[in-house]
Amino acid sequence: MSGAYQKKRLIPLLLIGIVAAGACAVHPRAVAPGGRAAEVLLETVYQSSHSGLREEVTRVIHDEAEAAPFFRQLMAHRPEATDFPAVDFDRWMLLAVGLGSRRNGGYTVEITRVVQEGDGLVAYYVEKEPGPNCIVAQVISHPVHVVKIPVRTGTVHFHGEKVVDDCR
Repeated sequence: MSGAYQKKRLIPLLLIGIVAAGACAVHPRAVAPGGRAAEVLLETVYQSSHSGLREEVTRVIHDEAEAAPFFRQLMAHRPEATDFPAVDFDRWMLLAVGLGSRRNGGYTVEITRVVQEGDGLVAYYVEKEPGPNCIVAQVISHPVHVVKIPVRTGTVHFHGEKVVDDCR
C-alpha cells in the first residue's frame, strides 16, 4: 500500500480516537461510583523554571486577597509583571507548587493531576531534576507551577514525586 493511502486511512481512526477520548472525560465535580476518586479539571495559569519563590511552597489560593501577595512574590524577579492573571474566584481556585532555589537549570515541576477523594482533594505533582548526562544552564532556578481548578471545599493534600531526567 502507498504511504498516501495509509495516511488517508489513518486520519479517520485518529478522529474517532480523539472523539472517544473526549467522551471519556470526567466531569470536574464527578465522583466515581462507590466514592472512589475522580479527576478534576485543571488548567495551567503560570509555569516557569524562574520565579521569585525562594523557598519550597505548596499553596491553595481561594480569593484575590490571597492571590495578590502570592503573585507579587512569584513575580518578584520580573518587576515589570505587576498584575496576576485574571481569575474568577467565584468559579476557580488556584493550586501552586514551587520548588524554591535550585543550584542550576534543568529542574521543573508540574502539577499533573488533581483528584477528588472523599471530602478533599489530592494534587499530584512531579519534580524533575537533571541527571548526570544533562547539560544545564549554570544559573540558580526557582521552578513553579500554578493551576486553576473549579472551586472545591475540603482539604487539599499535595503529593510529590521526584524523577531524575536522564537526558538521553
